[in-house]
Amino acid sequence: MSIISQPTPSQFQAMILDSGGRAHQIKQESNGSRIPDHPNPLALSKWYKAEIEWATEQIDSVEASHNIKHSCSKGCHACCYQPIMVSWNEMRSMIPAIKSLSGEARDELKGKIQHAIDELERQGMRHYNGNTPDTERSHYFNAHIPCPLLSDDGSCSMYDARPTTCAVYRNYGDPSDCQTMADPPLSLQFEDWESIVFTRLLKATKTKKVSDGLRLLPVRLKELFDELHY
Repeated sequence: MSIISQPTPSQFQAMILDSGGRAHQIKQESNGSRIPDHPNPLALSKWYKAEIEWATEQIDSVEASHNIKHSCSKGCHACCYQPIMVSWNEMRSMIPAIKSLSGEARDELKGKIQHAIDELERQGMRHYNGNTPDTERSHYFNAHIPCPLLSDDGSCSMYDARPTTCAVYRNYGDPSDCQTMADPPLSLQFEDWESIVFTRLLKATKTKKVSDGLRLLPVRLKELFDELHY
């Protein structure tokens, strides 16, 4: 069978149901053997990268089973203007990558972080928490605030340590929809796989819960840079 370039609603729904079923089975069978015991930042970073690759492979497998292929491509970065919510534990996995940056690259990233923070303040959205009406999500998207990790060539400067929510997001419709819509009609957040990785991350870091919830990526990056005294 040929690959479906843009699935019908029924094909799209069938893929979603199949993905959820597979993820549920993984959750039921998980024995925790993949989870490290309170790793240091470097070990956490390596393990987290493997987790993201694993989740990506699971989603690829679901797509292949339904002969569907996402329309995302390298350099396509409209989703990098979406509100990206991350946990503190995800930020810890970025520490080795940030420490490996040259002083010039680190200063450039710090400037991008501050620019995003300033714009969030101006738009009154620094404390956006994701639990808001779709109108606020659209407001964020239309504010056109780039993710600080977005490089000039449209790629992610920390792709291997990118947030879980970024790794499991895909679009199956016209790529141009991503340029103009906060929620393209055939975009999909594979939340079941995101939940598995996120739960394992909490176990690896011995975190029972995220006490202060998820925060916007620019805000978390600012917190991390402050902690590292950069």
